[in-house]
Amino acid sequence: RSGDRGQEVKRLQFHLQIPSDGIFGSQTEGAVKEYQKEKDLGADGIAGPLTLGALNIAVLNGVDLSSHNGTVDFKALAASGCVFAWVKVSEGTTHINPDYEEKFQGCRDHGIIVGGYHVARPDTYLDNPTDAQDEVDNFLTGLNVVGIKCGDLLPALDLESGIKTDDQYNIDWTLNWLNMVRCTARVNPVIYSAKWYYDSYMK
Repeated sequence: RSGDRGQEVKRLQFHLQIPSDGIFGSQTEGAVKEYQKEKDLGADGIAGPLTLGALNIAVLNGVDLSSHNGTVDFKALAASGCVFAWVKVSEGTTHINPDYEEKFQGCRDHGIIVGGYHVARPDTYLDNPTDAQDEVDNFLTGLNVVGIKCGDLLPALDLESGIKTDDQYNIDWTLNWLNMVRCTARVNPVIYSAKWYYDSYMK
């Protein structure tokens, strides 16, 4: 919708065959409305599931599951069209999410692609960004209980809290965490974050 930015806007612009700058401005909104009128979709200028589907842009619905969600009805979740779920496994150096094993199993039992994530807390270290090992160990200890299976989502590092004001420190700590997980688990982890975090603390 108007005001959005990023790779999904670029993908939309590509399919609409308009200049692809990744900014959902007035030109993109106008192009969406024209397309919606042409396809009789209701010209609101918002590229929702019907508009994206008509453009053959796949929309994969997924969720983030942690203990905050309480008991999850996995049958209903799968029936709603949820394709994947990232489950919180750990945070910092010692916290293990209390019900992550049940959430992993619930996803697997109902055909929902699943993966685990770790909430980073680089602020727990005084001045050495190479000290990410304790958080890596905490995450992999939990992840090893449920295992990484063929077809699972890649392990993810959730960057949203525990930040320092030193951007270079945050970058170095993150790269060290990712590299340690890659070397130990033999898979390439991904970053799970938001533009505000990157712009504010890692740019």
